[in-house]
Amino acid sequence: MKLEKLLENKLIYDGMDDHFYDLKQIQLNDSKLISFIPFPAKMLGELNDEFAARLLEQCPSIEPIEVMKGSRVFKNKNKLTTFVKEEDNYIIVYSAEETQPGRYKMEIDYVFSIIN
Repeated sequence: MKLEKLLENKLIYDGMDDHFYDLKQIQLNDSKLISFIPFPAKMLGELNDEFAARLLEQCPSIEPIEVMKGSRVFKNKNKLTTFVKEEDNYIIVYSAEETQPGRYKMEIDYVFSIIN
């Protein structure tokens, strides 16, 4: 499986929790619109090691943060927790978190097209 990078670094939600969990839409450069429900999703650290390593090679702004010995999470450049979701033939790498009490942010870090 090969991945083609289609989009990176786009803020898609900044607001109260009212619509944080709702359907999100991403406009790709080629005018295609992708829709996805952000949760449930896998955290980047929950992926199998081989796939996670391949993905991280193409995601330079994502970094591991050790939270306790032997346990780590991945964060983007703005220190939001990173998740991965597969929709149709796309892999969406996004980061989301409560950034202030009652204020939530979600950023698309990368969108890849899956090429078989």
